[in-house]
Amino acid sequence: MKPKRHDAESVRRIAAKFTALREERGVFQKVVARATGLNIGLLETGRRNFTLCTIERLCRYYGITLTEFFRELGM
Repeated sequence: MKPKRHDAESVRRIAAKFTALREERGVFQKVVARATGLNIGLLETGRRNFTLCTIERLCRYYGITLTEFFRELGM
């Protein structure tokens, strides 16, 4: 049996949080993608796993710290 490559529930929660942050700020995915160089569509739908570097880049874009981000997720 292959080991899990990622925890689907954690990916879903992280994706939902980034979607909420983007929508709260009234920003389109294309704007975030241009500013960060990330494929936001794949990330927000959970089709791409998050790396710590990706999370950090998005947190920087949204003006929050990693601590704040994970605290709000209860992680």
